[in-house]
Amino acid sequence: MKNRTTLCSLLVVVFFAISIVFSFSSMAASQPKSGNKLVLRWSDVGPSSGLRPVYMKKAADEIEKATNGRVHIDFYWSNSLVNVKENVRAVQKGIADGAWTGPVYHPAEYPIATGTQTVLYTPHGDDAEYITKAYWEMWDELKPFRDEVEKWGSTVWMMFPYDSYGCFANKPIRKMEDIKGMRLRVSGEGIGKMVSAAGGSPGFFASSEVYSSLEKGVIDGAIVGYSWGKGYRIYEVSKYLNLLDVTMIGCCYGIVSFNALNKMSEQDRKTFMEIGRRVSLELGKATRLERQDLIGAMEKEGVELVSFPDEERQKWADLPQVRTFIPAWLETQEKAGRGKESRQMVELFLKKFDLTHLMPKK
Repeated sequence: MKNRTTLCSLLVVVFFAISIVFSFSSMAASQPKSGNKLVLRWSDVGPSSGLRPVYMKKAADEIEKATNGRVHIDFYWSNSLVNVKENVRAVQKGIADGAWTGPVYHPAEYPIATGTQTVLYTPHGDDAEYITKAYWEMWDELKPFRDEVEKWGSTVWMMFPYDSYGCFANKPIRKMEDIKGMRLRVSGEGIGKMVSAAGGSPGFFASSEVYSSLEKGVIDGAIVGYSWGKGYRIYEVSKYLNLLDVTMIGCCYGIVSFNALNKMSEQDRKTFMEIGRRVSLELGKATRLERQDLIGAMEKEGVELVSFPDEERQKWADLPQVRTFIPAWLETQEKAGRGKESRQMVELFLKKFDLTHLMPKK
């Protein structure tokens, strides 16, 4: 009898012990996803210096603080994680959790967004704040724009504005005809076609290769953003900064994978996305204010500034080859089965930038 009582008591103790273990396990399982620290790997095309990295780090710091350290971003600058051309698919495959991407570098992944590269210059093209706001509006208003990014298992977290470009070169460009015969670095197919239309010879080089290419005389000049020109110190190997103010890229995208977002709690996810959008708008304003400071700083470094008259810019834009870019692009997209959404994309882009007169009639 005594042994039976002891056995029963032991079973009761074991039962309560098991209940406690399951209780704690259940409590742990019910904790929000944000209870664990999530470290995101970010693959970036650019160097760690410059205005954009400053604001990206700002966004990361704000997110880490707002989530009490639950979400942290590790940045891999200057293609140190993967090459920029692999960024979209690297995020899709989980090699990176977020990355710098854009239609200029990823036309195969973002084909309808390449329609924004079919005009030589735009009103507001020198205003990064306006550009950033316009692109967020386009993102909110046009589902095909979102679908094009989201089909790769990611969404836009930040917009990175790239206003109209200048040309660092060892030759002044005061009129369109001066481009004839020049070997110029470009960052995308659309810009390349515009250079070809003016008689130049375009070539694609990664931003990190521009300095050495200019130094060795492989190219005569590089059409790049002013911030990139300063960040990569391109002014050191260029005698002139030609203020072309053409070929606005608009916005490239800072994307984040849905897989990474789903590892966050609902509140942390909301915080992450809200901070990204707000800080990208702050970046747009800061970029607008920084533009003239950058140009002035490079002039102080010894680069000669060369103005490019409005009439020459208009002459370039009016070239028959340039004027056919939009209808030719639409025809290509139609043949690829993307006619409807491509037309919607260009139509909205031209509306946002006061260029509706360039939209071909059906």
